Amino acid sequence: MTASASTKKPALTREGFQRDSQRARMYAWGFNSPSMAAGGGVMAPLMRWSARPDGEPHLEQASDRHGLLWTAKSEGQPLDMPGVIELVERVCAGLGLEAPPVEYKARKNARTAHLEWQRPGKGSGPLVKHPNGRFYRVRIVLPDWGFNAWVVLHELAHYVHYSTTADPTEAQHGPEFTGVYLALLERYGPPDFDRGAAEADACRRGVRWTDPAFAGSCR
Repeated sequence: MTASASTKKPALTREGFQRDSQRARMYAWGFNSPSMAAGGGVMAPLMRWSARPDGEPHLEQASDRHGLLWTAKSEGQPLDMPGVIELVERVCAGLGLEAPPVEYKARKNARTAHLEWQRPGKGSGPLVKHPNGRFYRVRIVLPDWGFNAWVVLHELAHYVHYSTTADPTEAQHGPEFTGVYLALLERYGPPDFDRGAAEADACRRGVRWTDPAFAGSCR
């Protein structure tokens, strides 16, 4: 018997999560602010040619029902898969965590980079407590534009956050996550990362963060 819509379980990635009220501000700061990704932002609006009503072509920002579509710039310390795996393993070894596997998916199958939760019998990654209170295996999924240190450290920050936080139900892009991301960028990110400039820009955009315990201080 097929489950009806009223009896279907909530999607695994949504169940137990708090409202992610800081997500939009964090993305604007983390992916497109002057202080991040070599001064230009990792992400830029995806432009496409379109026809005006008069038939003349012009360049416009592509959009979908969720808003603007974004594509990666070429900057941001590009990595190949061995480089991604080396970065993931180096970060996790430094924090005493098991390194999650990394999987590439073509853009048609994964428009976003994300931390993927899998039921224990299906996945091969480390077990992490999900906000719904149960444990699942996790892996990092990268589309073709995700092979740079900024995006990889963003997804690793989710993994570190859920592996070390005392409150796994904290919003996905809340202050604890943002503090982890800043700490990872400072310790493992590109050499031109300027923590002071990033913090100042975060404050201007209303992005809050709390330094994790491994950073040795709290703001």
